Amino acid sequence: MVIELYDKNEYKEFVSKNELIIIGIANKDNKIWKYLETLLKTLESQVDSNNIKVVIVDMKVVKDILQDFEIEIARRRTLIKVLLNGMCVFLQEDVMENIANDMEILRRGIRDSLKKYSINLRFVRT
Repeated sequence: MVIELYDKNEYKEFVSKNELIIIGIANKDNKIWKYLETLLKTLESQVDSNNIKVVIVDMKVVKDILQDFEIEIARRRTLIKVLLNGMCVFLQEDVMENIANDMEILRRGIRDSLKKYSINLRFVRT
């Protein structure tokens, strides 16, 4: 289940309590929000691990926490981050709005990024 976070304190607490998180950030008023939600649900269904959490958050909720360039990206389109113990280990700007293509890019990018930290994350194809 993709979790939607509604305030920055909830976001901070969630990040501090979870080791590995995939976060989708976008402007909820933008039509891309629904696509991002669908993409994250698909990604979550293919992650072969119970240790990873998948969340979505409106950029307006976390704009005080994000860096300036992240705010600009999320304001215009989407930002997908992977946090490991609160540290960003993967960041993707925007999506192609094609589930198959976006999933392939995310699977490879996330898997390769986590290998650097000796984490072997597997994805199952459905």
